[in-house]
Amino acid sequence: MPTPMPVPSESPTTDTIVSGREELLAALASTLYGPTSPYGPIETWDISRVDNLYRVFSTQEGTTSFDAANFDEDISGWDTSSVTSFVETFSGAQTINQNLAGWDVSNADPGGFVGTFAGANSFNGDVSTWDISGATSLERMFQGAAFFDRDLSNWDVRPNSTSLFLDGTPKYQMQKACVICLKRPPNSTKTLLGGMFKK
Repeated sequence: MPTPMPVPSESPTTDTIVSGREELLAALASTLYGPTSPYGPIETWDISRVDNLYRVFSTQEGTTSFDAANFDEDISGWDTSSVTSFVETFSGAQTINQNLAGWDVSNADPGGFVGTFAGANSFNGDVSTWDISGATSLERMFQGAAFFDRDLSNWDVRPNSTSLFLDGTPKYQMQKACVICLKRPPNSTKTLLGGMFKK
């Protein structure tokens, strides 16, 4: 009889436990540029103890010790349930285009999504399942993300949220999609003019 195929796991088997942001940055630098790395494949890392992804993949000067602009590794299976800040996580990461629908972002701070994908001009990954209901600011979240055109109609935006949609990303012009793609429409002009997609 043929050997039955193994049932795939729902999430990658984790080999390396990363305990915090600084260790994560060191692990990325070691894995991407070191001749050998003790950390193993990126997709298997357990980052469930990491609570801050601030500028981890950002190209802001002095932020990382690896080539964040050209980073496009599979990080779709990472456990981000402890992360409270996704501020500028992929800011300027010009190549990243991964499916991040499996990321748990529900514990993010109210201002934890500012500039998350700003300048990530190749990004069109799925984030439609993200729970951003606790966010009060999504300012510059997709600023300059020129190819992003995902359906965000499942996003539950707080009535008192500020700094949401304006222009800047071609497929999300305010007069066309920005209001109707929200589960709960903005409650004021101030909400509309905050600049989530602002150039």
